[in-house]
Amino acid sequence: MSTDFVPQPQNDDRFLEEAIDLLLFLEQELPNYTKDSNPGTALALMEAARSLHSIAIAAELDAIAIVAAALEEIFQLLHQYRATVNAPIASLLSEGLDCLQMLLMAFLTGSQIDEVEILERMSAIVARLQAEFGDSQETNLETSIEQPHESEKAGEQGVGSRGEKPPIKG
Repeated sequence: MSTDFVPQPQNDDRFLEEAIDLLLFLEQELPNYTKDSNPGTALALMEAARSLHSIAIAAELDAIAIVAAALEEIFQLLHQYRATVNAPIASLLSEGLDCLQMLLMAFLTGSQIDEVEILERMSAIVARLQAEFGDSQETNLETSIEQPHESEKAGEQGVGSRGEKPPIKG
């Protein structure tokens, strides 16, 4: 299902300014983190993803909020377990950031994008990360993709498919 992002003037300028700053931060810091696995960088990435999640909810951009929440959880786990980022994990983190970039660029340019496809891609990334982390750490990353957070219910009438959330397979 393609969705036309329809900017909402009252939220548009502030959302775009903050979202672009947060995306740039994520883009700049992710390569540093994948090189040194610094827990402080993981924490900063987690906080940036959390901020992006919050502003996406306020702007009623559900797909962006869901992907940002998934990234937040991933960075939280990496920080919590002081995980060392190997090549497969680094690649998956980069793919997750790509999902976020595609959604934000579609919003920025007013382009059509298949939100369901992006969310399914993010769900697959989460599943592959789950496999990389292994069962020993008892992670549950699927939560943010399958079940939106309580705070997202305020923005349940997402842009494009007002009132409908696509079913996401985990």
